[in-house]
Amino acid sequence: MRSAQTTPPVASGFLTGFAGLAIWAAHVSGFTSAEWSLILLSTLLVGYLLVEIVRVRRLHSTRWLLNPVVMCSVLTFMLGFGLTNFLYFLPAEQLARIGVQPGATYWMVNLMALVLLGAISMWLAYWSAFAAALGRKFQRSRFLDRLLRKDWNFRPEMMVLLVAISLTSRLIAIRLGVYGYSSDVGRLAEMGGITQYLSLTDGLGKLALVVAALRYFSPTARSLHAALWFWGLLGYEILFGFFSGFKSQVAMPLIIAGVCMYMRRGSLPWRWVVLVPIAISAAYAVIEPFRTARFQDEAFNGASLTYIANTIIKAYLADDMAGTANEPSTTLLVTARSNLLQIGSLGIEYADRGLIPDNAPDFLLNIFLAPFYAVLPRALFEFKPQGNLGSWYRTEVMGINDITSIAMSPFTYLYFAGGIIAVALGFFFIGVIQRAVTHAFLASPKAGAAIPFLIVLPTLVAIDSSYYSIIISLVRYFPIALFLQRLIYRR
Repeated sequence: MRSAQTTPPVASGFLTGFAGLAIWAAHVSGFTSAEWSLILLSTLLVGYLLVEIVRVRRLHSTRWLLNPVVMCSVLTFMLGFGLTNFLYFLPAEQLARIGVQPGATYWMVNLMALVLLGAISMWLAYWSAFAAALGRKFQRSRFLDRLLRKDWNFRPEMMVLLVAISLTSRLIAIRLGVYGYSSDVGRLAEMGGITQYLSLTDGLGKLALVVAALRYFSPTARSLHAALWFWGLLGYEILFGFFSGFKSQVAMPLIIAGVCMYMRRGSLPWRWVVLVPIAISAAYAVIEPFRTARFQDEAFNGASLTYIANTIIKAYLADDMAGTANEPSTTLLVTARSNLLQIGSLGIEYADRGLIPDNAPDFLLNIFLAPFYAVLPRALFEFKPQGNLGSWYRTEVMGINDITSIAMSPFTYLYFAGGIIAVALGFFFIGVIQRAVTHAFLASPKAGAAIPFLIVLPTLVAIDSSYYSIIISLVRYFPIALFLQRLIYRR
């Protein structure tokens, strides 16, 4: 593949597309095995993404590591379907311990072809004249220029309010039995109209951490006031990350710190980069035993913070005494959780065999109705999705009847919605929004621009398996973020 400096984006995309099509055709025709086709498509995908990332670094160098299209290429594509595909070539006995089938299948190769199509569509959209024009329009918007605050100094009273609302929201969720992994499935279904708002206010704690970190990592001078806020909120968020029972919530505060440091200073935050895998390892050591104990305890009380904390401590101590000699490594577990190829391919097979039932979720309709879902309460939308798509997939597609939810991958969702065309258009839309957000907010020196950018960044880099939820998040969070930055910053 030629250098990103000499090959235009369109040519690079089409060359990669033709190469991918040739590999897929050779597999379908029986000329290459599924294993070799998977290796070739994985290599082609990673190579193409690296070429485009180098192009971004050269042409859009401002905080390029935070560019949504770069982060999406790494998190959604490389980790989900590229670099971690070596997993399927490990010894069968090693994979059996983490519930993964060895080897490649016909449907895994088909999904990899769709992933490559999605990557090409996203990057072609990012480099398109339409996305560039939209980005310039936002960048030159007088409305945004007047709306965004310029000063990085925050109002302490607003920080107290954000933390208070966040803490109250979490305690209410615990009291209702709908907090994190301690949630009761029946209560979640019953309280569906409330949990979405609790989730929204819960996130204000992380917003307060973002604001404190952006001030603390000032390139000019730190203040004791900002340091106290930053370290206090960092500990608060990590603590509730453990209470939530989700490993990502333990690592997220450290990721936020590193991202904010890079955003303010422009230098790679190596200290925070090293701390993230350490936090993930600690989270696995504590949370995995808790999850097991949570379901083994028939009298588990998810409506009591004390009971949750005691269960976490007792499960960790019991697991530590039992030893972990026969358990898979944390690296292998993280790799297996990151990779969605095998699980996602089951949905591709399910769709191609015409097995989707009439009572399945309306995948395409939900995408078009997502803007309305974002602003209208469930009382006005009785058929509003319950957020149980992962449970439906595990039960209907995988044939496993339990209460666990599972991610199918956004490519599988879009394939359910409209086949190959939906995959291409879905990721083209993502690429356009990534370019517009980059120009409007990442490139801005204003303090107020950082809040909307960082709030929507996770939505645009870790593409959700429920694709329509991306649109809900964008429609819902952008106006809220613009409003909050006016309240948080002084001027």
